[in-house]
Amino acid sequence: MLLTPDDFQAEQSPPNLKAHADRLGAALCGQISINPSSGFEARRQVSEDSEISYLVHIRHLRFMAQILADCSWWNPQTRTRAHAARTVA
Repeated sequence: MLLTPDDFQAEQSPPNLKAHADRLGAALCGQISINPSSGFEARRQVSEDSEISYLVHIRHLRFMAQILADCSWWNPQTRTRAHAARTVA
């Protein structure tokens, strides 16, 4: 799924990016989490000299991402590919 300008609902850039807003095409707020099917297994290991370490196995590592539209901002001065194609043709 591709994002479009309609996916960016904030009316202005995030406050921490205001100084650079004129140079940004967009600012995306998002959340990334591990897919519920992912799993971790940690095994404790003790060496001959009694040092403890852990060996971790990761199973089915997958990530999910979600855009937070209310804080994601599209600079209205940014041209989209569709707009550029219309103006070149």
